[in-house]
Amino acid sequence: MTAEFDGIDKNYVQESVRKKKFLALQDKISSLKFLDPACGCGNFLIVSYRELRRLENKILEQVFTDGFLNISDAIKVNINQFYGIEIEDWPAEIAHLSMWLMEHVMNQETALKFGQTIPSIPLKSSATIKPWNALTIDWNEVIKAKECDYILGNPPFGGTTYTTEEQKKWLRDVYPPKYKVNLVDFVSAWFVKAADFMLVNKKIKAAFVSTNSICQGVQVITLWGLLFNRGIRINFAYTSFPWTNAATNAATVTCIIVGFSYDEVKIKYLYEINKDNLLLAKRVKNISPYLIEEESLTIVNSEKDAIGSKFNLCRGAQPTDGGNLLLSYEEGQNLINSSHPAAKFLKKFVGSDELINGGHRYCLWLKEEERTEWEHIPYIMEKVNACRKYREESKQSGDAYKLRNKPWSFREQQNPKSAIVVPKVSSSRRNYLPIEMIYDDKTIASDLLFIIPEGDYITFSIIISRLHMVWMRLTSGRLGTGYRYSRDLTYNTFIWPDLTDEQKVQLKQSAKDILKFRISTKKSLAELYNPETMPAELLELHQRNDALVESYYRDKPFASDEERLSFLLGLYNQKVQELEANKKSSKSKK
Repeated sequence: MTAEFDGIDKNYVQESVRKKKFLALQDKISSLKFLDPACGCGNFLIVSYRELRRLENKILEQVFTDGFLNISDAIKVNINQFYGIEIEDWPAEIAHLSMWLMEHVMNQETALKFGQTIPSIPLKSSATIKPWNALTIDWNEVIKAKECDYILGNPPFGGTTYTTEEQKKWLRDVYPPKYKVNLVDFVSAWFVKAADFMLVNKKIKAAFVSTNSICQGVQVITLWGLLFNRGIRINFAYTSFPWTNAATNAATVTCIIVGFSYDEVKIKYLYEINKDNLLLAKRVKNISPYLIEEESLTIVNSEKDAIGSKFNLCRGAQPTDGGNLLLSYEEGQNLINSSHPAAKFLKKFVGSDELINGGHRYCLWLKEEERTEWEHIPYIMEKVNACRKYREESKQSGDAYKLRNKPWSFREQQNPKSAIVVPKVSSSRRNYLPIEMIYDDKTIASDLLFIIPEGDYITFSIIISRLHMVWMRLTSGRLGTGYRYSRDLTYNTFIWPDLTDEQKVQLKQSAKDILKFRISTKKSLAELYNPETMPAELLELHQRNDALVESYYRDKPFASDEERLSFLLGLYNQKVQELEANKKSSKSKK
């Protein structure tokens, strides 16, 4: 609307035409109605009203250049244009009062600008604020959809860990029955409710502040798969930015702002806050649910098996033992140093923390075919019996109870001769994933790690590349400020290049160079991949590897990560279409 004002001011010179255009704009802004379905104390409504009044003041300055008798009669923007829903009574009352106070403040601002007094009492109008549950009521009971123009707000965030059982029920009831909502954020319910409400009036435009998790990983499939299928499109978006409230020791939340509607706008913008804290705007044709420019609006779906790699990714070994089959480093070393008979059955045990920060624990790795050897060792049997007791006393519906008859065994018996190891969770600060290789079967990777059994140097070179990293950032979810690597959405959907024998040799050497340098430093992956302390030589080796990998996908270098993503999404679409065509062909032959 500010742009409309600027357009009139710039493009029309004749006084009578300008006045007519400005008055029409005033009529327009005074007829608009706004709904905040999670209004809290009314902050968004207050600011929206204030800015409309200030725009109206600018209009009045242009229209009434010769002065007029009563400024009060000229004001049309009113707090009764604003509607809110707030589940708590007290914040709802504060929102009511705050709107009246802002009306008084704006009356004073207008009066000062035009040199007149505007009485604020008696109160002649009021915002409509309902102390109701926005997820269980029909919003039409607050304002009819046909009368509404804009929906805005900052609905409550809450991942699955922090959502109450009652809130989970509200969430399930908002989504259609076929949708699984156990992994979607609580805030997504407001997007779905808004889309339902807007079906009656597709001219309504909505925008919400949200956690960025709704545009990552599996949540994209659930939320945006539903909204895009209905015809919703994203009109503008502010990509990820940190938001900390004024509370002491308040956690920083990574947020986004998404504007959406059924009536698609022609001019769309992506906004980004750069490293210098400057807001950059980019005009785009389409905005994907991952908040990047992308023509086909692709949504990456889960795959049970890798569609691009010959190697499968699987999770490491989960003890499910109550801690009885695991040993500290010190306990394991004591057994080894004393030549204890149990030492023969020890293997190094590495979890996510040990992989990244260095070190290892030990575990008892017992095989049924070797039972005649280890069942006569009291130390081992004490551990096995304690594990049996733990499993027998566990919930009968759980994995531990199901394993009660094999108390010597881990849940998974993953012990390949070599493997590539990928941490399930990694800091978002790193430019590269801290991936490692295990070269023998003397180390067990825990279930906090993914492993690629028998994964080779070529696979290592590709999975540690920047190209794979940007795909991971797109498709994997978040855990706090880190990434939660997804097997089904990231590894299994990544499209690998077709390689010549010569290219395979080059990638193999590139991987060896990176690994050799790492070993020479005797530093942990945490130290090596800290972006502030990463050795220049290691960074150069990675950059060479990046360039090498990307050159096997296409000849032209990529200009940006956004271009990389757009290219990878195109490859993914092509691969999915090929797989679908093959399925149809197989069915027709039957």
